[in-house]
Amino acid sequence: MTAPDEIRNAMQVGDFVRAARRFEEHTRSVCAALRSGAADANAIKDTRTLLEWCRMAALAWRAHLAGRLRMIEAQAYVAHAYGEGPTRRRS
Repeated sequence: MTAPDEIRNAMQVGDFVRAARRFEEHTRSVCAALRSGAADANAIKDTRTLLEWCRMAALAWRAHLAGRLRMIEAQAYVAHAYGEGPTRRRS
């Protein structure tokens, strides 16, 4: 599996730490290849495309989690209103 594939897989499952670590390794590898002449401008273009894809994936995860948080907050509000919340005692 290629580094970009590993990065995409990590992003898709929400393993952002692994994705970031692998992206840093990939970036160092591309930079070294460019310095040695083993890579061309397409390597930079491909890395930029991967970075943009990762940004969009992270934004999608953020939106998904924000929606889940709003749902939890609404459930907590309703539970509290009906005396089922942790701050209200039943008599």
